[in-house]
Amino acid sequence: MASSLISDWESWADDLSGDGAMSVSSGVLTASSAAGAGSAYKTRRLTVEPGDIVTLRCMARLVSTAGISVPGGPRVGFNINTTGSSFISHSEVITEDWAMYECSAQIPLHAPSPSYARPAIGVYTDQGGEAEFTKPSIEISKGQYGTPRVMAWGLLKFDAGVPTVQTDYVRGGNIAGTYNSGTKKGVLTVPKSEGFAQPLFFEHQYAESGKNLRFMLDDYEPTGTINYGFYDKDGALVDVSAINSIYVGLMMVC
Repeated sequence: MASSLISDWESWADDLSGDGAMSVSSGVLTASSAAGAGSAYKTRRLTVEPGDIVTLRCMARLVSTAGISVPGGPRVGFNINTTGSSFISHSEVITEDWAMYECSAQIPLHAPSPSYARPAIGVYTDQGGEAEFTKPSIEISKGQYGTPRVMAWGLLKFDAGVPTVQTDYVRGGNIAGTYNSGTKKGVLTVPKSEGFAQPLFFEHQYAESGKNLRFMLDDYEPTGTINYGFYDKDGALVDVSAINSIYVGLMMVC
C-alpha cells in the first residue's frame, strides 16, 4: 500500500546561500542562482523504513538558462540518510515548457530503521539557472526487495589520460578525473556510496579508440573516488599522456 501527499510549500524549509533567491506566488516556487555563486532550494525530511520506495513528482520549467553549467541545471531530487548534496536520485529541468519531473529510489534493505529521505527542489551550487516548480507530490510505498540505483553514467573521452563527459550522449550523476603520468594512473571522482553497499562499475571501451589498450578500474573509496589505468595485452600499465580520443562508456550502480 502506498501513501501519497501533495504538500504546500509551507511544510518545506528554505535552504539559501550566496546569491540564491526564492519566492512563492500562487503555489509556484521560483528559484534562481548563478552557477558556483549560490543555491536556492526547498527541502524537507521524511521518515522511511528499509525497503520503502520514495517517489517525488512536480511540474517544472526553466525560466532562464543563463549561468547554467554543463552538465547541470535546476533539479528535482532527494537523498537518503544525509544532509549533504550528493543525490541518490534526481531529475534535471531541461526545457522552458512546463513538464512533469519525477525521481524515485528504494531505501536499501540494510539501511537503518528508521531511515530518512530528504527531498529537495530548486537550484544547487554547481548548476545555476532559474526555474519554476509547482507544489510537489510525494509517494511512499512498501517494496519487498532492494533494487539497484544507477548513481552515475556517461561516455567519457580520455585526452592525455584525463576524462571529460560527452554532453551529447545520455549522462547522469557527476564524473570527473585527473591523471598522473608518473604513476600511469588516474583518479575518477564519482558520487559517494553514502554508506550503502559497495557499488558496481560497468565499463565499455570502444574498439576504434585506444587500440591494444584495456581500461580498468580498482580501489573504490566511499569518499567517492576510484583509481583507473590503461593496460597493454601483457597486463602492464601504459602511460597514455600522449594519447588522445580514447572513449569509454561507464556506469556506476549501487
